[in-house]
Amino acid sequence: MLRALDVLPKSGTRRPWVVSHDFLRDVVDHRLRPIDDQMVFGRVPAAEAQPA
Repeated sequence: MLRALDVLPKSGTRRPWVVSHDFLRDVVDHRLRPIDDQMVFGRVPAAEAQPA
């Protein structure tokens, strides 16, 4: 698990990517607020190796 931390999904700072860890709040939020279709999915570019 620790080896894959860089590729696992993370919580965001803006809706709808914020994880509140509160089921009731999430239910209300997901039912009342629209989720945009303008979401872009991709990978973060890998860091370049630095010469020693």
